[in-house]
Amino acid sequence: YFLTVLDEQFGEIIRKVSPNSATALLVGSCLWDILDSQDSLQGKYFEDHAKACRDYINKIRTKFPRVTVIWKSPLAVHIHWVQLE
Repeated sequence: YFLTVLDEQFGEIIRKVSPNSATALLVGSCLWDILDSQDSLQGKYFEDHAKACRDYINKIRTKFPRVTVIWKSPLAVHIHWVQLE
């Protein structure tokens, strides 16, 4: 969804970026994505989440090849009780 909105609102501008300019797109993920160990979509060890993140970055690179992708992880996390098994 994010890439669709980004492309609709800023895609034309981003594609016109000079290859010699220092332009980056800051994106990321957060722990909300992996808090449930019973989530069958991501797998027991969250390998599907990692694959989804890699796929997301590759889609950005394909859509906007002249932009550097910077992945930002969350800085602070408040404590949660997570039943791991």
